[in-house]
Amino acid sequence: MRRYIAHQLVQLVVVILGISILAFSILHVIGDPVTLLLPQNAGKEEYERYKHLMGLDQPVWVQYWKFASRAVHGDAMRPPSASSSSVCRPPSTSRWPASASRS
Repeated sequence: MRRYIAHQLVQLVVVILGISILAFSILHVIGDPVTLLLPQNAGKEEYERYKHLMGLDQPVWVQYWKFASRAVHGDAMRPPSASSSSVCRPPSTSRWPASASRS
């Protein structure tokens, strides 16, 4: 029984690691988030500042480590400095109207 549980736990870790790597890869394949956030007429120094604020100037393994550690805390999709900078965040969906839950 212990061997079965250990085998299942190993599989769980492998699957979670694989899904997190896949999610991280998809986020990087989509494109540069700084280019998507800034207007087209933004200067090079503003681009570099936002790239640094979002941590995209660091090596990929450091970016993945921060992504995975934020995922453990439940905020993987938010940029690391979103609360202290002017990076846009998606609106909160916790306040849906009462009529939205009814069919």
